[in-house]
Amino acid sequence: MRILAIRGENLASLQQPFCVDFRTEPLRDAGLYAITGPTGAGKSTILDALCVALYNQIPRLRGEKGEGVLDASGDTIKPTDPVNLLRRGASSCSASVDFVGIDGVEYSASWGVRRAKNQPDGKLQHATMSFCRLHDKQELASNTTECRRLVEEKLGLNYAQFTRTVLLAQREFDNFLNADSNEKATLLERITGSEIYAQISEQIHLLYGAAREAYLRKKEELAPLLSVTEETVQNQRDVLASLAKERTVQLVQIDRLGKNEEKRRRMQAISRDYTAAQRELAQAESDWEHLQASRQILAQWNEAQQVVPICHQLYDLRKRKADYESRLEQLALDLAQAEKDTQLAEKSLEALELEQSELDARIARTREAMVRAATIQQQVDALELSERRLCTEAEELEKQLKQALSVAQEAENGLATLRKNREKTSLELAQLKKDESLYLVATPVIPLLESLRTAWEDEVKATSLHRQAQLEEKELATQIEELEHQLQELRGAVSPEIFKLRQQLEDGAPCPVCGSIHHPLIQESAGSARVMKGDIASLISSVETRLGALTARMGECQQRVQQASSSVDLYAQQHSKWLEKIRGLLGEAVVAGWERTEELAAWQKSFVSNSQRWQLLRTQDEADAQQEKTHSITADYLQKEFQSKEKLFRAHSEKLENLRAELKTRREEVSAELRGKTPEILERTIASVKRDMQEKLARQKGEVARMSERKVSLTTQLSQTEKAHGQCAAEEGEVLTKLQDWCATSTLFTDTSELLAVLQQPREAMQQLQERWHTASEKKLLASAKLQTLGKQQDQMAQELVDVPELETIRAEQLSVNALLAKLNEEIGAREGNLKLAETNLEKQRQILAQLPALENDNRAWADLESLLGSASGKKFRTIAQRYTFDLLIAYANEHLQRIMPRYKLERMQQGSLALQIVDAEMLNEVRPVHTLSGGETFLVSLSLSLALSSISSSSQEVGSLFIDEGFGSLDPDTLGVALQALENLQLQGKQIGLISHVQDLNERIPVKVQITPQGGGTSTVSVLVG
Repeated sequence: MRILAIRGENLASLQQPFCVDFRTEPLRDAGLYAITGPTGAGKSTILDALCVALYNQIPRLRGEKGEGVLDASGDTIKPTDPVNLLRRGASSCSASVDFVGIDGVEYSASWGVRRAKNQPDGKLQHATMSFCRLHDKQELASNTTECRRLVEEKLGLNYAQFTRTVLLAQREFDNFLNADSNEKATLLERITGSEIYAQISEQIHLLYGAAREAYLRKKEELAPLLSVTEETVQNQRDVLASLAKERTVQLVQIDRLGKNEEKRRRMQAISRDYTAAQRELAQAESDWEHLQASRQILAQWNEAQQVVPICHQLYDLRKRKADYESRLEQLALDLAQAEKDTQLAEKSLEALELEQSELDARIARTREAMVRAATIQQQVDALELSERRLCTEAEELEKQLKQALSVAQEAENGLATLRKNREKTSLELAQLKKDESLYLVATPVIPLLESLRTAWEDEVKATSLHRQAQLEEKELATQIEELEHQLQELRGAVSPEIFKLRQQLEDGAPCPVCGSIHHPLIQESAGSARVMKGDIASLISSVETRLGALTARMGECQQRVQQASSSVDLYAQQHSKWLEKIRGLLGEAVVAGWERTEELAAWQKSFVSNSQRWQLLRTQDEADAQQEKTHSITADYLQKEFQSKEKLFRAHSEKLENLRAELKTRREEVSAELRGKTPEILERTIASVKRDMQEKLARQKGEVARMSERKVSLTTQLSQTEKAHGQCAAEEGEVLTKLQDWCATSTLFTDTSELLAVLQQPREAMQQLQERWHTASEKKLLASAKLQTLGKQQDQMAQELVDVPELETIRAEQLSVNALLAKLNEEIGAREGNLKLAETNLEKQRQILAQLPALENDNRAWADLESLLGSASGKKFRTIAQRYTFDLLIAYANEHLQRIMPRYKLERMQQGSLALQIVDAEMLNEVRPVHTLSGGETFLVSLSLSLALSSISSSSQEVGSLFIDEGFGSLDPDTLGVALQALENLQLQGKQIGLISHVQDLNERIPVKVQITPQGGGTSTVSVLVG
């Protein structure tokens, strides 16, 4: 057996994966190597990996006691659990070992443990193991129990033997050398594994007790069975046989009584059956008599079967005749309906042709209306252009009128100044002459009256203009309403279905009617509506502007007229006296003017009182009058010009309205479905409508042709059906004649109606009647035969019962015999139980007597072993084995000690003792205690004992790998050299030895090392070094 490689990962401080491969250089040729590193670096962890991979156990955790360790998952782990190797913070760990088994084959054993979900704080799972053969990678086991069995089988060592043979813990032999006898015995038992002998001693003691107890228990069981003998058992058998014979006699009597009872019961049953058979015969005869009336019908029906084919032929002809009649009625109805459908189709065709004519006329009118509408639209456009031009001219005239009004306002201001001067000179006018006064007074009144007349005319003109503007506003509002009404009509000109389809049109999407993706109708209609709406809005704005201007002008004129009227009224009140005086001179016209001014009298008085000043004022007044006349002429010219332009504007407006009315009339003539459409759209619509109409006409013509063909077909079918109906009626007459002839020859039928009535009976019913007749006849015969048979049986049984007692007597005898038989059975049962118990006890007696010699021999043999080896504590055999093992251990140790240090030899201090002493050859075989050895000498003696233990454990096989843990720190350089020399001698025997130590001198003396190097943070790395 040899270890080939050790691997591991996340084992304690060895976090990174490591591999110590003894098959590769430098370890392959190194018979002696060192596993080195500081204390706590993880040297012993490599040996832990070796043991846990093979046996799922760790040597240094063996025998650990105390409370469990709290895991990161919150669970408590036992101190001896191998999962303690899992590094803190790791989610899994593993170890594996390759080795050569005792059969020379290479194997690999693996061990691992992981946490749930591979989380650092996951719950620890059960450890897993696997065992495989290396050369073909075949897995031989995958569970822990089977893996350990195979490891022990292939290594030839169990776990205890492996730790004593491959892992040498010589520190225990240091304690062994210095311990007393009791402690030595305990240590020796643990080191050598001799606890098995104590267990054997305890088992011998237990088995001796069990054998003794079994022997005594059998003797106790035999004591009460000795009273049973063969004679007593045979007597019981004889009595039981006599009772069985008596029971047999009674059973025969019971059987005889049972047979007699059965005969009596059979007689009673036959009597009951005979009575029942009589009733059945009477019932069968009654049923047979009742069916006699049906025999006539059955006879007729059976004889009528001769003419069934002819009757079937008659039925078939009548059915065909009825079918033909039904068919004739249906064909008549279908023909009438076909004539109606043909007439309706022809009327529909005529209506469609008329509709096509009307459609052609409407299309022609529509095209004419489109032409007229285009012409009228051109005229309307020209008139709208003239209207805009006249509006511009009206605005220019309005500006000129405003200038004239400004000049008139200046004239009024001059008149006001003159009025003031006239008031100052009114006293001078009073002193003038009457005629002069009247003349002079009349002269200034004329311009005043002219001014008043001008104001009145302006008011009248403004009022007229205001009324005209109001009328124009009303006309424009009417036009607006008409235009809006036209817009609504244009919007509603399309039918709801077409409008709905237009609303569904989308740019780029195909039309559901024509399939086109361009929809110019929507764009053109929207453009026309926007243009028309813009024209109407512009026209409304122009009219509102003109109406506002005329309204302002009318207000100004009304204000001036109001002021002038107020002044004239004032003058009339002041100079009412002068009116009477000048009435004769100036006439009614001047007086009428004076009545409208009050300023005349004051001015007259001023002129009379101061003639010269009046003359001056007259001159100035003439100048003012001339200026006022000039202004008046200008105003009259502007007024006439404005009136001329206004007339021209009204004429154009009236013409525009007439044309618009004509355009509306022409547009109303266009069909509703064609309004708002462009000529291209109208042409496509017209083509589509004409195409639809032609398709309708074609379909209707086809329908008329189909109806005509159907009418002809129905007429032909009707004629054929009438012919077939007549032929069927003739055949029916012939068949009836045949049936009448047959009835004349029959003795059961008088006419065909009776024959047909009989044949109308259902075949199933007649068959059932036939069956009932046969059944009744059979029942009658069977009932008669049964009655005869039962009569014979009754007579026979009467002869057999001559010597048989009555049933009551038989039952009384049965009760007596049954009571006696029950008593016999009870006694026989009791005696059989006693006999069975006696036979059982006799058999047990024989068995115990046969077993006692063997039990006695076993008891004697275990008593002998108990006296030699057995004890309740196991001490007796353990002591014997320890002495033998101790002597064998000393012998092997002395062999190794002879090679390591020939000076010393170990021996037992005295016979039966476990104390050791040293024989010093260099001191003339002086004997001295082991505690007088130096530290180095003690280590060498302990090493010899360790090697001796390894030799004892591996006496049956060759062990090629040894691991020695610690102990070299107490050696001086010379002694260390001696120890190494001794180990080198061992490697010459084919063993590869690994020394685990942190002694620097040892590391320097051994060239090949497995170095454990701490990396900080509790982690170390494993490397193989040379030198």
